[in-house]
Amino acid sequence: MESQKTIDFLPNPKIKANFDQVKVYANLFGIRLTKEIKMYQYPFEVNPEIAKENIPIRQKLFKEPYKQVKSKYGFFLIDGDSLYSLEKVEEIQIFDTTLRIKKEKINYEIK
Repeated sequence: MESQKTIDFLPNPKIKANFDQVKVYANLFGIRLTKEIKMYQYPFEVNPEIAKENIPIRQKLFKEPYKQVKSKYGFFLIDGDSLYSLEKVEEIQIFDTTLRIKKEKINYEIK
């Protein structure tokens, strides 16, 4: 029988600012896991290369192969250069995807 896995998201902090200041927003969240649950980090490479700082484009790469990635990793999160999952995957996975940038269709490999 499979055990249940629970992920609790921490509340967002209250931000106060006056109109003379610049508002800064961050995509920061915490995940609270029980001792029995582990989260695994899988650094990934993109070929041809996309800068690690270009997180929105790197995340879009996973739109096309989403079902394939989910079948291997289960629930997953992506940041600029890593995929995080509750599943342990031993072998290297390669996913092919296509992305349109400035009307140009480019094929990518995620490894």
